[in-house]
Amino acid sequence: MLQIINHKLLGVTYSDLDKNDGSLTPKYIAAHYTAGISVSGSISHLRDIVKLGYHIIIDRDGAITQCIPFNKIARHAGVSNWKGISDLNKHSIGICLANRGYVTRFANGSYGWVNTHNTPIGNFLTEDQIVREEHFNGAETNLYWEKFSIAQMNAFREVCQVLIQTYMGIKDLIGHDEIAMGRKSDPGPAFPFTNIYPLFPDRVNDTGQTFRVQSPDGKLDVRRGMSGNFKLIRQLNNGDKVHIRSEGYKYVGNKAVLNGWVSISLEGTMDHIGFVNKLYLI
Repeated sequence: MLQIINHKLLGVTYSDLDKNDGSLTPKYIAAHYTAGISVSGSISHLRDIVKLGYHIIIDRDGAITQCIPFNKIARHAGVSNWKGISDLNKHSIGICLANRGYVTRFANGSYGWVNTHNTPIGNFLTEDQIVREEHFNGAETNLYWEKFSIAQMNAFREVCQVLIQTYMGIKDLIGHDEIAMGRKSDPGPAFPFTNIYPLFPDRVNDTGQTFRVQSPDGKLDVRRGMSGNFKLIRQLNNGDKVHIRSEGYKYVGNKAVLNGWVSISLEGTMDHIGFVNKLYLI
């Protein structure tokens, strides 16, 4: 059973990535993947190149490395928002799992990465190490994702359990792709959110602010992705009530700005049902 003393897990490796960005009182746990092969390589990249960090990194064999105390802000979310809260670095504990993310399927039936010359690099994955699924954001066209290992997910569950018990204000588990839509695709469709949600009993009370549909023609299109070019999923009527889960981003030069599209759930529910133009929600 994991224990936390002075905001650190007992008995795990500690590799310091703390940038002294201030104190944290967490409301959420945010899930990420490394987009890498080895944890040591990912930590070196975070420390020396991008100067980012996570509170916890979990290897494929379930080995846990802590990088930042849980009462300190980590640079894991970047430009982000969730249910009216901006800058999730200041509101969440970041847990990252060693995982390639999306991969390519080769002619021989294996899977892996390719370089800019389309040459395979690194070791190959087999069919049982892959999840084939579309990303909820509608824009990510890749269908093949590295599966998170059983050992990894068991460790992730244990970390979540001790965090929830220690930090009573934690409400929910969120994905980087949910809070930084249009910017990030991790942890992606291979991450088994529905298996972890039961650990968070308070999430049902975190639906967010309620908005009402108000469209000039009385209808509001719900799209598969964040533009009118994506598939129409359903239509809402004027007066229908929804919650805004998060707002999407686009890049103007190097700056991420809001794109006017939002992920919504129906009133009283939690699940993403599609994207609508925020202009028609009041």
